[in-house]
Amino acid sequence: MIEIKLSQGARAGLGGMLSGVRVGDEIAGIRDVPAGRNCVSLLRYSVFHEVDAMLEFVGLPAAETGLLVGVMSVVGGPPCLSSRRLCRV
Repeated sequence: MIEIKLSQGARAGLGGMLSGVRVGDEIAGIRDVPAGRNCVSLLRYSVFHEVDAMLEFVGLPAAETGLLVGVMSVVGGPPCLSSRRLCRV
């Protein structure tokens, strides 16, 4: 199984900053910043900009590998997903 986590790393009230204590080697490498240093949290994802495109993005690893893909996401509220069928049975 592959897990994809979609969320902003910054905590509310910190002005969109990801605190340095959360910037380990992996995040530092992805964001091209020094480990342990505060960095601006991403405003949005560059590979998709709406729900349909997000679902396509999430489906790519499943299509390429045949593995199940689990998704965890933090969203603004249910209305942004209410018209989408997110589960297949």
